[in-house]
Amino acid sequence: MNFKDLFDVLPDLFNLFIPGFVFLVTYKYFIDEKDKGFDITAIGSIVLSYIFQVPSTLICNWINISGNWITIITITLSFICAILTVKIRLTKVYRNIVKWIGKTTGNKNVWYDIFDLNKGTRIRFFAKFNNQDVTVEGDVKYFEACDDGECNIVISNYKIHYSNDNVYENKTESATIVYNTKNIHGLEAHRGQ
Repeated sequence: MNFKDLFDVLPDLFNLFIPGFVFLVTYKYFIDEKDKGFDITAIGSIVLSYIFQVPSTLICNWINISGNWITIITITLSFICAILTVKIRLTKVYRNIVKWIGKTTGNKNVWYDIFDLNKGTRIRFFAKFNNQDVTVEGDVKYFEACDDGECNIVISNYKIHYSNDNVYENKTESATIVYNTKNIHGLEAHRGQ
């Protein structure tokens, strides 16, 4: 096989691999926020590319276009399907179906079930602050689920209640406090507040 034959095969390889790769990269980017490094198999990309090429070919035959348009439509279709798959996976209906099948949660980590950054989550827990036992109450601004099952939580609009009935209230909008769940006890979460 010479260089010219290899160069002639490249468009076919592009059509067989790239649409599935685009789907997998897009899906993985939006679903796994923390774990950006991932394994994408060539077989998965090829199978998905073939699946996306079938409707793309039908669309191009229906519109009566050919050539590079099939590739463009296939890549666009794979990107749109990845976004739709992500949207479906984040719905409550999907989570209920997954629970019905037997999996306890639709997410890979339970912290994604507890905290909802879009609707807001207000939490209350016991912890140590300035070497005193306190109750902390605030809004979850951001969280990061760790591989060991723990979670780092960034809290804004917080109040700290000391055991002697003193209350420290955060008056600054931009001030936040960070806690790791291994340092807190008795977590209570209210979603949508």
